[in-house]
Amino acid sequence: GEPMCLPINEAHPTNPVEVYSRSKKDAEDLLLSELTSIKKTIIVRLFNTFGPKQNEFMIIPKILNKLKRSRTIEIKNFYSSRDFTFISDMVNGNFLAGLNGRNREIYNLGSGNETSIKNLIHTIKDILKIDFSVVIKNLDYVSHNTVKRSQADITKAKKELLWRPISSLKDGLILTSKILGLPVDLN
Repeated sequence: GEPMCLPINEAHPTNPVEVYSRSKKDAEDLLLSELTSIKKTIIVRLFNTFGPKQNEFMIIPKILNKLKRSRTIEIKNFYSSRDFTFISDMVNGNFLAGLNGRNREIYNLGSGNETSIKNLIHTIKDILKIDFSVVIKNLDYVSHNTVKRSQADITKAKKELLWRPISSLKDGLILTSKILGLPVDLN
């Protein structure tokens, strides 16, 4: 649900607003319950992972794939924000959680940075060698509840897992764009 404060730490109250987030919360509750026979349970909460070959329903691949076909993109959540983290950092975080994580603990994995969709689009415009326009659509047409703002507090993961993200949003976008065949401006 909508966070009460940012950044969001692992103890922040959860209030899922749709089926997908409810299923994640239910899975966490089951894993932390006494009903499971799993000997070691470590939960990682991944904040807005992105990278090559990602499902096109997510915002970054949706924008980049649209730009392969058109010079106009439509955005419904222009003023919302997310904590975008490149896939290689998430893979490393999951590995270190398995290696260093404590039993029955929850760890946030994210960049620790809040980026608005507006700023995401500006970053994409900065790295691509193409000009495109943005059409902002009315949020009334969004078919599901969306959280307006998101930012992970990764203090616990840094301390206990010895993890920190190393890829910037810009670097991850450059690599993802190049793999998708989009013209990238490296200057």
